[in-house]
Amino acid sequence: MSEIFVDSTFNTNKHGYELYCVLTEYDLVSLPLSYLLLDTRGIREEGKRGVRLTAWFTALRDAGLDPKVVHTDKDFAEVTAASLAFKRNIPAYKHHLCLWHSLRAIDQHITGKTNSNGAHSVENAWNSIRKGALLEYLHFLSDESEWILSNESGKKLCTREQAAKLRAMVKRHLLRHQLLPKVANDCVEHPRALFCETCEEIHAGSIREMLDYCRSIGQPKVFRYFWINWYRPEHAHVGSRWEIASMCGRRGSDAIIPRKSLANPLKGLRFSFY
Repeated sequence: MSEIFVDSTFNTNKHGYELYCVLTEYDLVSLPLSYLLLDTRGIREEGKRGVRLTAWFTALRDAGLDPKVVHTDKDFAEVTAASLAFKRNIPAYKHHLCLWHSLRAIDQHITGKTNSNGAHSVENAWNSIRKGALLEYLHFLSDESEWILSNESGKKLCTREQAAKLRAMVKRHLLRHQLLPKVANDCVEHPRALFCETCEEIHAGSIREMLDYCRSIGQPKVFRYFWINWYRPEHAHVGSRWEIASMCGRRGSDAIIPRKSLANPLKGLRFSFY
């Protein structure tokens, strides 16, 4: 099982237990691998949920489960526990957030329903957009630093229409992949053509599109939020914070589909997204 999904319920049964489940997918069918009922209400201990989730994942690892990709919601107890249990034995380990929870967290922030400390701080943004801190294909961000670090938007929130456009943009960026071709219209003389982009081209193009839209609506603060929390390369760190793996152009598992063997790269393919 090279890819697993972890989800949980909260406050959904009369006894107050949290229910966790580890699932995998085979031939487009979801298969539960393990369940955990957890009640930590009477325990006074720092990191009590994380300690027990780590023990559960470790037991699954010792039983032979060694996923290269783990999907969870934005629960850092789950994220940290999965990394502690699986990452040390798997150099290619990746952690992804599920699409629904990602979009929900984004919507809550850009519409002002939540306000995480440091989510769009100028200091965090400056430390990561200096040319020396950027990968070469992202150097264009340092040229935009004056606007990115400005306070043009103040406390202004995104409108509902702007929030909807941002959610749609993020979803489109998240689902882009180097095996899925992009349509190009280079000139009138040539018909539409399909071409594939590298991970770096997808990542840079997605960031550029987000930057251009945030500039058009006068929201440098919103761009800083997306850059700091979602679009930075996965190797970046700020202090002791664990950084979310880059959303765009992600390689995911090690499965390879030979591109030249597909006469029509999209024909016959079916997709399911958690």
